[in-house]
Amino acid sequence: MASAAIRSLRRAASGVAMLASLVVALALPSAAEPYPEHTIRLIVPFAAGGPTDLFARVVADRTGALLGQPIVIENRGGAGGNIGAEQVVMARPDGYTLLFASAAIAIAPTLYRALAYDPLKDLEPIAVVGAVPLVLVVRPGVPATLPDLLAYLKARPGKLSYGSAGNGTTTHLTVELFKARAGLDVLHVPYRGSAPAIQELLAGRYDFTIETLSAVKPFIASGQLIPVGIASARRSPLMETVPTLAELGLPGVIGATWNMILAPAGTPPAIIDRLNQALRAALAAPSLVARLIELAIEPIANTTPTAAREFLVDEIARWAPVVQASGATVD
Repeated sequence: MASAAIRSLRRAASGVAMLASLVVALALPSAAEPYPEHTIRLIVPFAAGGPTDLFARVVADRTGALLGQPIVIENRGGAGGNIGAEQVVMARPDGYTLLFASAAIAIAPTLYRALAYDPLKDLEPIAVVGAVPLVLVVRPGVPATLPDLLAYLKARPGKLSYGSAGNGTTTHLTVELFKARAGLDVLHVPYRGSAPAIQELLAGRYDFTIETLSAVKPFIASGQLIPVGIASARRSPLMETVPTLAELGLPGVIGATWNMILAPAGTPPAIIDRLNQALRAALAAPSLVARLIELAIEPIANTTPTAAREFLVDEIARWAPVVQASGATVD
C-alpha cells in the first residue's frame, strides 16, 4: 500500500553527521565527474502555480544551491502529465533535463490506452521527494462523521455526487476505492483540476470529495469544509487530530499522492547518484522542511534510486486494478 511504502522510504536515518557528509560530497566533486557544469531543467508536467509546481520550485532552489548550478522550472502541462514526461523521455540522458512527476505517472500505464512511453523503461527514478495525504471532506450541511455520512449517502442511491480533479486522477480513484469499500452508489463529476472542483464543492454543487490536504487545508481552517478522515494507513503529522478512515471503521481506502524526480533512461549512474545526494541533503534542511510543512507536504529525505524504482513498480501495480475497476480510460 502507498502509505506502507512511503513509511519505508522515511525509515533511513538522516542525522546531522549524514547531512554533513552529503554536503561535503556535493561541495567537492571529483575531477572525473564535473557534473553539473551548467543549468539543469526540471520539467513540471502541470500548470504553473499549482501545488506540484510550488513544491518543485522549493526543491529546485535548495538543490540547485547545493549543486552549484541553477535548476530552472519549465511547465509543460497537458494529458495528465504525459506531455511533460514525454519531453523528458526524448531528452539527452545527460542529467540536464529532469522530470518532477506526481502519482499520475503510476496511474498512466493503465489509464491511457496508447501511452507513448513506459515509465519503468524510459525513465530512471532518482528519488521520491514528498507525499501529500488525501482527506475526505464534506461541505457544511452534509453529515460530518463517517457513520452518518455513509448512512446519508446510502439512503439516496444514485442521487448524490462527488467531484474530483479529473477522470483517472488520484482523487477520483481514491473515491472509487471509498465507494467500493463502503458499497455506495454515488455519481462522479470530474473537473479540470483541484481548484475548480473545490470551488464547486464550496458552492454546494456536490456533497463530498477526497482531496489532497494541500488543496483543502485553507478551507478546513476557515470552516468552509469539514474533514471526516484521512485516506491513509496512519494519521498525518500535518493534521494529527483527524483520524484515518480505517480508524473510523473503513479499512483499505489508501490514496496518498506523492512526487518523484526522474531522469531519461540511460543517464549515467554517477549523475543519478549525485542528484540523489543533493536532493536528500536539500530535503533534510530544516528551512526547507518548514516551508514544505506550510504547504501541507511531508518531505521524504532518504530514498535511494533503487528504493525509488521499487516504489514506482509497487505503485503502478497497486493502481492498475483500481483503474480497471473504475472503468476510467483516456484515449
